[in-house]
Amino acid sequence: MNRNELIQAIKDANIKTERAPHLLKTEVLKQVWDEHQAKQEQPIPTEEEDKHNCTVKALTVAFDIPYNEAYAFARDHFNRKQNKGVRSIEILPTFESGEVLGKKTTPVATKHEYKAIGEGTITRKMTLKVFARVNNEGTFYVLVRNHALVIKDGVIMDSTSENTRLLNAFKVA
Repeated sequence: MNRNELIQAIKDANIKTERAPHLLKTEVLKQVWDEHQAKQEQPIPTEEEDKHNCTVKALTVAFDIPYNEAYAFARDHFNRKQNKGVRSIEILPTFESGEVLGKKTTPVATKHEYKAIGEGTITRKMTLKVFARVNNEGTFYVLVRNHALVIKDGVIMDSTSENTRLLNAFKVA
């Protein structure tokens, strides 16, 4: 492939690079493309063979897709490796873009105001229980500390404690 074809292929495959592809040297472009191709050729493990896969499981539930499709998406967009978790910082830009796997994603408030004893209010992060009660219709991809899960129609689709506080949540429509 020549330089222009490499740049276009990298853009078409949505491959993340440290700088815009047209600013990279041709050798670096070739290396990025070869690494991407090598990832694509790796076999996708089954759910039982893969550990620390809450991100992948949450994608399967939220987007109603098979495990292998969710695994490939997480590998390509979140830089997820087999048996390794994904940091929220890798997930957020994709969900904040507004569209994931052909569905619209919208950030949802994760803070809640409570009446203080005496005067005023206190603002805190919601717990899963409160979030599920407030957002009881629709599908939500939720990030808590070191974990990802889904809440569907007010039901927490995970065994995480309902008292866990949210970091981020996105409505999937």
